[in-house]
Amino acid sequence: IVSRLGKGTKTHCGDLGTYGRIDLALKWIGHNTLYLESQKLEESNPQKALTLLNRTLTHLPHFRKALFKKAKIHIQLDQLDQALKTLTKVIDPKHDLWSKPIYEAFDLKKDIHLKRGETQKAAETLLAKVLHYKNKFFGNEEVYKLLEESTTLNPDFKEAYLFKALFYYGHSNYFINEALTNFKTFKEKGGLLKPHFKTIFNLLKSSSSSFSRSISSNGDLFLKEIQAFS
Repeated sequence: IVSRLGKGTKTHCGDLGTYGRIDLALKWIGHNTLYLESQKLEESNPQKALTLLNRTLTHLPHFRKALFKKAKIHIQLDQLDQALKTLTKVIDPKHDLWSKPIYEAFDLKKDIHLKRGETQKAAETLLAKVLHYKNKFFGNEEVYKLLEESTTLNPDFKEAYLFKALFYYGHSNYFINEALTNFKTFKEKGGLLKPHFKTIFNLLKSSSSSFSRSISSNGDLFLKEIQAFS
């Protein structure tokens, strides 16, 4: 196992298999051993496991698997503030390339907020997860379920209605009425469109050709509604 990471890099590739810098690879192997030891102790001695993870993260602060495991142990120990802070780091895009824990981190954050009765924060966490899908936003059944859950948790969560409208718009012409209905709800609840222009544009830009549409299409009812509102 060697490393392809450039000198001075702040990321670590973990178990992806890399090429070039043996010193970084050996450093990772040494601290990954502590991570593996922490896994053995997670159930029997979570405090000791947490100590080993903290040692690992002192040297590899962007090691996402270790961060995710640390957050789960904080939850196990009912240290929810620390868990939320650590989960925020798991989601941070500057960390290593191993992205599998990201979606689970959103779920854990949502569960913590619900446990505390913070339904708005739970709904916001769901929407943040939705927007993380980026080029997998349109036509994604999971995105639809998350948006539905967010408005179920908080029927007044106006931003969720905006992205539900966008989701329906990108799905097909058969769902234009649903898009218009959700956009109308967004407006009625006092939603402001301008802060979301960049996010909307990036979602449309990154969508696959089967779902993307031209944002300048004057013949589209939904886009006319947006243009009138903006």
